[in-house]
Amino acid sequence: IPSNRPLVRPDREVAYQFLASFLGWARTENVRFAFTKTSPDLTVVASALEDEGFRFIETIHQLTKSLPDMSLGAEEYSRIAEAEPEAYAGIVNISNRTPWESRFFQDSRIRQESAYAFYEKWLRGGLERTKRCTTLKIRGEVRGFVLWSVENLMLGGRHVAVADWELSAVDPDEIGAGAGKALYRGALREMQTAGVEIVRQAVSAHNHRALNLCAK
Repeated sequence: IPSNRPLVRPDREVAYQFLASFLGWARTENVRFAFTKTSPDLTVVASALEDEGFRFIETIHQLTKSLPDMSLGAEEYSRIAEAEPEAYAGIVNISNRTPWESRFFQDSRIRQESAYAFYEKWLRGGLERTKRCTTLKIRGEVRGFVLWSVENLMLGGRHVAVADWELSAVDPDEIGAGAGKALYRGALREMQTAGVEIVRQAVSAHNHRALNLCAK
């Protein structure tokens, strides 16, 4: 797109040319499946996607939170810890038993086993690289996790540490017992300790439990 053209609301011609370029690349690379996220007000983009056979699956809410001083009880915080290698298998096990609400599980064209395999690959990749993984322990065992990463962005004329809350889950056996709240607060405290000022999280509109937890 030429630099003198606005990027906020691309016109129909630009939208179709951009999509045609992507589809050409995808076919050359033998891509079999593709997904995209777009702002709901970019109707020309949505129209172009629909014309090319893309199917709407879900609405995602992009949430942000600043991290002011937070209080957290010592007993509650004592159960929060950074994931250790010996806990990785347990973390993956939680993921593989979680009733996820994301687009990969909402799309009828994707088999459940394929969606779970994708999440396991995502999680293992994050654990084995430089991403952070905060865990919640109950009775000495990991019963919840938050996978997150940090990047420095220029906001308001200064560098700000922004955390992306990538993937989180509580052991299904602990749902409804306050584990989610303890994990959320503990992860936010860990992010704050790491110097994070802003947290971003994408939550599916289907995931009412997570949305209510974020609101609290």
